[in-house]
Amino acid sequence: MAVIRNEAEKGILICGSGNGMSMAANKHKLIRCGLALNVEIAKLPRQHNDANVLSVAARFISEK
Repeated sequence: MAVIRNEAEKGILICGSGNGMSMAANKHKLIRCGLALNVEIAKLPRQHNDANVLSVAARFISEK
């Protein structure tokens, strides 16, 4: 992941529920990952927890 290698300041992870990716990402010292199920919730980890990675739940969003 580019954030761990200091190649990027922010990142996005996508998996079915988003939860597993989020938990795995948060095991790394440089990662503060938040889980997003919709646009409103996606804003909160960055605003309130200074998240630098967003984990998106693919099963709960559309391609649009």
